Amino acid sequence: MQKSTEEKCSLMTKNNVVLPFARCLLIVLTGLCLLGGNPVPGFAQGVAAGQIEGLWVLTLTLPPNPFLPTQFQFLSNFTRDGNFISSSNLPTLPVDPGFPFPKVRAGTGHGVWTLTGQPPGFSSFARGKIHLELWRFITCAQARCVIPSPPFPVQVAGNDGDFMGWARGQAAVTLNPRTGTMEGNVQVQLYAPDRQTPLLPPLPGTVVGERITPEP
Repeated sequence: MQKSTEEKCSLMTKNNVVLPFARCLLIVLTGLCLLGGNPVPGFAQGVAAGQIEGLWVLTLTLPPNPFLPTQFQFLSNFTRDGNFISSSNLPTLPVDPGFPFPKVRAGTGHGVWTLTGQPPGFSSFARGKIHLELWRFITCAQARCVIPSPPFPVQVAGNDGDFMGWARGQAAVTLNPRTGTMEGNVQVQLYAPDRQTPLLPPLPGTVVGERITPEP
């Protein structure tokens, strides 16, 4: 006959004093009773969600290039279920008027985040490793747009407002909930409408983020 959880948790100390059930339950949750010291499933992801959930300002810094500014910002709203929405202060692209690429604009970003690493110390979860991935539509921002091939891998053409391709940003960041900041490395790349063919080489850079909290 299987014992109940409360019966299992009626542990005896070496002085034959029964531990209170509430104390035993705490031991269960910390992985010392019944779980053999293993982490509680889903606990780390839940704690990380509570720390990233909310509104952040993200600042991206890139090396000099003809397409994107060397620094720009995103206003990103993260949800507990692993999604986020982001808008930016990007101007019309490319930033170099001599670059042989039509004028385009980037739309609102839609992204996902996942926990990629769990630092030691379950109870504190001082610093969490987070992977971010953001996708945006790229649309024509002039009367007629033609991405020529060559020099680009494929030709894409359209009129003002037409879909011209995708922009993807990927970042690996470290979240510090004590300071309300995140920082890490980022890579930005532009794709053709098939979402498979790169139009430009990837641009590596850095990202730093600061949480926005309500002011009284």
